[in-house]
Amino acid sequence: MFKGICFKSSEIKSDADKFPEGCKAWRPERDWNEVDFWHLASKFQTMSGIPTIDRGVMGGRCSNHDAVTSFTEGKSKMQVWVNQKSFSFTPTGDGRSCTLLNGETSTAIYACAV
Repeated sequence: MFKGICFKSSEIKSDADKFPEGCKAWRPERDWNEVDFWHLASKFQTMSGIPTIDRGVMGGRCSNHDAVTSFTEGKSKMQVWVNQKSFSFTPTGDGRSCTLLNGETSTAIYACAV
């Protein structure tokens, strides 16, 4: 649970939504910022330590997937995609790829209706 919403995650290996079992995904309309992203991501992050966001063009703030966010793990810098319906911050610098998958694998997080 985060801010009263049930979230579940999936490991994705292609640039496509992969809904967690038993999750009817929806995209909450919110104005969450980068601090909110870190709080939500920390609930699903398996890597120890605190990475930083890679501000290159991989990922971005987009609406082309049903996930609320996705991020890569395993490096000191993570590539991040956020859904523009839920987040007001942009995790990339100039430009964006709008790809949900930004490495060999990414963790995609979904808001789930219960």
